[in-house]
Amino acid sequence: MVFTRSPLRILFSGSDHFSATSMKALHQEHLQDRRSIASIDVVIIKSKGAGQGLKKLKGGPDYAVPIRFVAKELKVPVYEILALPTGRYSPSTTLLPTSTPPH
Repeated sequence: MVFTRSPLRILFSGSDHFSATSMKALHQEHLQDRRSIASIDVVIIKSKGAGQGLKKLKGGPDYAVPIRFVAKELKVPVYEILALPTGRYSPSTTLLPTSTPPH
């Protein structure tokens, strides 16, 4: 019996330099063999300002979130989501489409 699997569709979540390095490695694998990885998308928490008055960071949002810079460089789609007040996010409330229940 031969098992086949569909190529992976990856939703990558990360923000730091370590994540950016991992993202580059995944993208390289995607370019070498599209049968293993069909697509890569990146999800990040929306940047907010810093300090009093929540001023914009120098260098813009790419400076604050290295993975955004790398994704832009590799032409990988980036999706921003809002963080909950706890600093965490919930895919069930931020990524999934909203729908109204049937009456």
